[in-house]
Amino acid sequence: MVDNIVYKFFADYIYKHTGIVYAENEYYRLDRRLQHLYEAFGLSNIDQLYQLYNSNDHGGMVSKDMHEKLLEIATNNETYFFRDATHFDILTKVIIPEIQKERSGKGPHIWSAGCSTGQEPYSLLMTILDLFQDLKFAIDATDISAPALIKAKKGNYDNLEIQRGMPTKTLLKYFKQQEDDTWTIKSLYSPYINFSHLNLLSDSFPSSEYNVIFCRNVLIYQNQINKKNIVQKFYNALKPRGYFIMGSGESLNGLDIPLTRKFIEGGMVFQKEK
Repeated sequence: MVDNIVYKFFADYIYKHTGIVYAENEYYRLDRRLQHLYEAFGLSNIDQLYQLYNSNDHGGMVSKDMHEKLLEIATNNETYFFRDATHFDILTKVIIPEIQKERSGKGPHIWSAGCSTGQEPYSLLMTILDLFQDLKFAIDATDISAPALIKAKKGNYDNLEIQRGMPTKTLLKYFKQQEDDTWTIKSLYSPYINFSHLNLLSDSFPSSEYNVIFCRNVLIYQNQINKKNIVQKFYNALKPRGYFIMGSGESLNGLDIPLTRKFIEGGMVFQKEK
């Protein structure tokens, strides 16, 4: 049985660097993740993993590889193509036409925050190009996990990943099948997306840069104080009348951020009025 001291050490490390909370009654969520981590280092159990990190942490010597691998297991969340399709309908049926009208036909600057292995930004790309072939737009995609970003930049997915949410017609249009039976985004589409590393908790955000920010199923792992600080930074990063889109089960309750909740096309979004 793993001692709570071990769980607390890893929970505290993860919180310090990401703001993600693993409360004591949620330590069970760390079990499988820490198992993957000690196996990656060739260790036999979580206690050995604890000794490795604890001795290095106290000496200020946690390596970049150790640090990144721990944050990867802590932030490796569920993702798939075209997740929660309502948000993509809102984008194409309401938000983009509204932006085109206000900006004389110009397209949006979109941020996919917490993009994981890239399924969300590629879904945004394909959704827009299917309906607005000549639209000029840009997508920035960020994540805290270096391994996730490497995979996202490659745009390469196995059959299981591709089959989760991807229509066959869309797959054949935007992806190329490789000799190993994986699928890679076609090269002419990859320049539309700029992938980069960003820590939502500690890094600064650009000011008044984006028409739309997607941050879905990411902030649910933050406590209320950190969540408010991050959403305030998102608010500042939005252009006037920009939209902030969260996961369908998330809300801004109790945050006192001047974003107006709106129900559009059967889904909920938040808009910056000024």
